[in-house]
Amino acid sequence: NCLLSFFLFICCSTPSNLFATDLAFPAARAVFNSAIPPAALIAALDDVAWLLNLRGSDIDNSPVFMSFCLVTDADATLFVDTDKVPEDVAVALAEAGVKVDAYESVYEAVSCFGN
Repeated sequence: NCLLSFFLFICCSTPSNLFATDLAFPAARAVFNSAIPPAALIAALDDVAWLLNLRGSDIDNSPVFMSFCLVTDADATLFVDTDKVPEDVAVALAEAGVKVDAYESVYEAVSCFGN
């Protein structure tokens, strides 16, 4: 049986042109080493934007985009409208170890974490 842990990462860091994944994912995975199960669904839009250092325009007057990010001890997946992800961003995410999948796919992805 798998359970999905939902928790919020609150981090302070200096601005960087690099993906936040350079610092955020190792910090998240350090928490995973001490907590079971090793997965977190990041659902707050501003947290997803911070974690991946991405900005969007899905919501007026806010630099966020409709998305979820599933982070496990092995990988991360960004669930987003894939038509809105430019090729260069998709390549950079892939290089950072982040898969990109359709927004609606999040439900199937987390289904294994049920009772």
